[in-house]
Amino acid sequence: MPYQIELRFGLLTGLLISAYILTEFFLGFHTTKLEIGEISGYFSGLIPLITYFFALKQKQKEDFQGSMTFVNGVISGLLVTVVTGLVLVVFFALYNTVINPGYTETGIVYETAKLKQQGIADSTIARFMTEYRQKIGLGNTLFMVFFGTLVQGALISMILTPIVIWKKKRGV
Repeated sequence: MPYQIELRFGLLTGLLISAYILTEFFLGFHTTKLEIGEISGYFSGLIPLITYFFALKQKQKEDFQGSMTFVNGVISGLLVTVVTGLVLVVFFALYNTVINPGYTETGIVYETAKLKQQGIADSTIARFMTEYRQKIGLGNTLFMVFFGTLVQGALISMILTPIVIWKKKRGV
């Protein structure tokens, strides 16, 4: 089946990121320990770095007999990204509506408290939070998850493809 590697690694990446986010949730990083969640969320970016590297290596070995081009690698990475993005859209739809429906409001309360600590006027905070609520509806959130995944995946693919190609040429 063509694109089996991309499908498999896209599903794997999406499921691993989803599992990471669920772990953060169960540890309270999205409910009661938001100050930790602000930082821990960045570590989920390591997952696609690792999975895309192995996807590209496997693609190069199995589908290109060791001679994958930059364009081939980036296209493969983008296909992994599309699958990952679709998995994450489904996950975040469930996360925001079923698993942690109060996530957005909890974040708003947390951010409001941080702004108050900085001495920002209540009227300014209220205006900012009204605009913020309008921008973070479920539809916008899901769009940003998918779009953000595409951008991240494209960048990762463009960075990792030359590394995978170079490692093969060097015999590593």
